[in-house]
Amino acid sequence: MISLSASKVDCFLGCQRLFKMRYITKPFVPPENKYFVIGNISHKALELFYSRNFHQQPENFKLNLSACLKEAYKKYNVVEKLKKNEIVKKDIENIRTMMRGYLNVVLPTPAPKVAYIEKSFHIDVDDFMIAGKADRIDTLNDDFVIIDYKTNSRAFTKKELEESVQLPTYKLWLDRLYKESKPAYKVFGEYVYLKLTTGKKWKSTFEITEDKVEAALEKYREVKRQLNNNCSFKRNMSYKYCGPMCDYFSICRKEGD
Repeated sequence: MISLSASKVDCFLGCQRLFKMRYITKPFVPPENKYFVIGNISHKALELFYSRNFHQQPENFKLNLSACLKEAYKKYNVVEKLKKNEIVKKDIENIRTMMRGYLNVVLPTPAPKVAYIEKSFHIDVDDFMIAGKADRIDTLNDDFVIIDYKTNSRAFTKKELEESVQLPTYKLWLDRLYKESKPAYKVFGEYVYLKLTTGKKWKSTFEITEDKVEAALEKYREVKRQLNNNCSFKRNMSYKYCGPMCDYFSICRKEGD
């Protein structure tokens, strides 16, 4: 059975060649990208912060989040990475800046009712499987809010929000859990841009409708159909991540079309 995820679908639809090397042939293990390290540390700190109910203690926000950051540093071997120059002190300061900014925007708001934190799941759809992991899911009255933390330097455009399959995938999972037990509810998506919390555009919030879920499902089905039909895995040089920053760019350039 084919197992897909939102990141796999986005990769396949962006560049089939990259999908093949990242998920099938795997010619080598790419070096750890420092931006992933920064993202992982930020996610882990917030995971610890909410899982320990520190969000219900606004008078100790700064102290508690600082403690969570220290644990995240330890988990991702920050000291060793600094010694090896895999990350630099500026990266650590950027993480602290993001966390301080996050506290500034969440401190004035009521404590959320957190239902799930870093929740992994699998869904069987037709004859393939969808896997996912939600950063955080809150309940708001009878509704759900799916929060996804991003360390992007810019907010998503309206088109990118419409085309993404990530949060609609999480709604699909929630529907499998609650459709029969809850009479009616809405599901909202919320991207939180940790680098942008000093400005007005620090989050994108929108309702995840049934149409968005069905559009996402159709993308999963299309990827599955092409994989089953021996697709040619053509490279897409206009893909936004194509270039020297791509882990497999040198191999791809040698292979040509």
